[in-house]
Amino acid sequence: MALGKSAAVVIGSFDLGESDRVVTFYSREHGKVRGVAKASRRMRSRFGGALELFTLGELVFFDTGRTDLVRVDHFDVLDPFAAIRTDLERLGQGAWIVECVNRLTAERDPHAALFGLLTRALRALASAAGPPRVAICFGARCLDVLGHRPRLDRCVECGRAYPFARPALDEGGVVCEACAAHATGATSISPAAVAALGRLRAAGWEEALTQPLGRVEAELRNALESHMTRLIGQPTRTAKFLRSAAAIRDERGASMSGVNMDVIVSLCKRRGFIFQSSEIYGGTGSCWDYGPLGVELKNNIKRVWWRDFVQQRDDMVGLDASILMHAMVWKASGHVDHFTDPMVDCRECKHRFRADQVDEIDWTHHCPATKGNKFTIKAGESCKHCGERRTLCPNCGKGELTAPRQFNLMFKTFMGPVEEDAAVTYLRPETAQGIFVNFDNVLQSTRRKLPFGVAQIGKAFRNEITPGNFIFRTREFEQMEIEFFVNPHDRLEGRPADEVWHDRWIADCQAWFARYGLAAENVKLHEHARDELAHYSKRTVDLLYKFPMGWSELMGIANRTDFDLKQHAKFSGKSLTYFDEERKEHLVPFVIEPSAGVDRALLAFLLDAYQEEEVRGEKRVVLRFHPELAPIKIAVLPLLKKRPEIVAACHELHHRLTRRWLTLYDDTAAIGRLYRRQDEVGTPYCVTVDVKTVGDAEKGESGDGKVTIRERDTMQQIRVPMTELDAVFGRLLDAGAPWSEVAAGYPRAEG
Repeated sequence: MALGKSAAVVIGSFDLGESDRVVTFYSREHGKVRGVAKASRRMRSRFGGALELFTLGELVFFDTGRTDLVRVDHFDVLDPFAAIRTDLERLGQGAWIVECVNRLTAERDPHAALFGLLTRALRALASAAGPPRVAICFGARCLDVLGHRPRLDRCVECGRAYPFARPALDEGGVVCEACAAHATGATSISPAAVAALGRLRAAGWEEALTQPLGRVEAELRNALESHMTRLIGQPTRTAKFLRSAAAIRDERGASMSGVNMDVIVSLCKRRGFIFQSSEIYGGTGSCWDYGPLGVELKNNIKRVWWRDFVQQRDDMVGLDASILMHAMVWKASGHVDHFTDPMVDCRECKHRFRADQVDEIDWTHHCPATKGNKFTIKAGESCKHCGERRTLCPNCGKGELTAPRQFNLMFKTFMGPVEEDAAVTYLRPETAQGIFVNFDNVLQSTRRKLPFGVAQIGKAFRNEITPGNFIFRTREFEQMEIEFFVNPHDRLEGRPADEVWHDRWIADCQAWFARYGLAAENVKLHEHARDELAHYSKRTVDLLYKFPMGWSELMGIANRTDFDLKQHAKFSGKSLTYFDEERKEHLVPFVIEPSAGVDRALLAFLLDAYQEEEVRGEKRVVLRFHPELAPIKIAVLPLLKKRPEIVAACHELHHRLTRRWLTLYDDTAAIGRLYRRQDEVGTPYCVTVDVKTVGDAEKGESGDGKVTIRERDTMQQIRVPMTELDAVFGRLLDAGAPWSEVAAGYPRAEG
């Protein structure tokens, strides 16, 4: 009995008997291996959930030599790639990938390159990469690795040199129009798709995942599916599933905004805006890390908000309160007793939902009128076959939901070394209470007169039942909040002062988002009905943004009246009043609270800035950030990195410009690709140093001392003397002068 051991991926399985399972692995050392995992379907199996599809692990098996099936001894998980199984599109493309491996390989025929390709593809699928692109890159490389590389340079039938106007893809490669007429099963393919396939094969793996393919991406995916069908001898079993999933996405997409969230997530991972927290350990649910560009974008949003709403106003001051506060703060504010959401659980799949949102979720239905066929039905709609409405779990469609119970959203912790009731405290669920408890401190130290406001930017934490939609709803987030204190006895414009100031803050907040790039058609106001208002609110208005999942809250502006100050005065025994000199009386101010989430604002700015366009036959991805928000302001690029004098001039410019603006130097690709990279991260201006700038000593030519400035949105280029760069960028970036005005003073550059 031989012992086998190897890293392996689960690529298929089926049940055997009452408790066993036959599992197919693709391993590094032994190729495809099929084995019996004894008792793996029992509740207390030693395999646990290790034998799920796509799981990468260390396989140990015994081969008796008597049958084709080995005996699986154990399978230690290295990476479960669980994220693939939680998303319909990732699941479908992942299933296609492992099916191709399963059906194109023979048993016990090891191929280390194919194993490496498989694990790279699964790792990319489990991250933020676009699933169709991963499948395309895998398919193209899988054909190469297994010796089925399609020939693209000439017709495989008659030898005619490519290009030709109407190519087709056959088993061996491209065929011309004449040969395609006689080739059975050849698939039509456009010249653009042939060119894209060639580029993908020549590029490295990471580069191929991010290369712009534009409109030919879907065509290339279909062509590879057809090619795999020819090699296998029949269509892949996952093809139908993928078509159904695409139909569901198209149906849902009709009610969503133009940008797909997966596209933004992929861009953020690829370009260093946002990463999954603790990703090397499988990630932490609903927690995100801001990368090099993300932290700059986030800081820029906070900086301009603080400048516009605090530093440039005479009626505002700032505060930075502690995250950990006295436990009585949250008792007084009502968070301990009332900061809850109703929660229900599925008795079958154990999934949890907010009880007040369960009817807003698309639901799974096993229709009795179609012999139990499974359908996904839109929220609030009934099954078109049997007419039933949702009564069971929307996730699995089988389990009953528990009765609603209240779930407190605060994170509880302990102060000091001993965990006891006296040491209990909470991670703050909002920053507002830190301002309220410091009201008297701010009043006494600044001697402010009403009306005035206190602003704060800081972290808050909520143990959300159903977080999701990328950084839209997370358990750890950052708030930009203002508590604006108003004399309730004053009148402005013939109305109570608090109502006038509430309207002013609504207008100011709406104008601020518009100023920094949010399109008017993507933002609207939502007035809370009386039954929607919080118990402390006189009136609340939300700014809604058209996110990919629909209209959702971007920020809220509430009239909180005097509730908070009175509550803290009651529980603390301290007076939190303002002395009105004119009326000679103490009063408790009313509070207007504009409250915005930094993370939601960042997501909205990303979505609104993202655009795809076709330039010279290729897709161009650009983030049209407002220059003040753009993470990088200027990129300095050499036209030829092998010319020392050009590189030296670039470094001198980079060193000079970075004193005033965040500037990047990059020489890792050709100039066209460097421009596209900067477009994709939203850099408004690129400065290019070329041979004309520094001259050519070998030819006796002197340089003109001018560089090319390229503007991101128009792609226009002008020639500017290096000595004038500080003044030019001072006008563009500091004074906010329009590009057209500045460019009019300099000659156009070609390119």
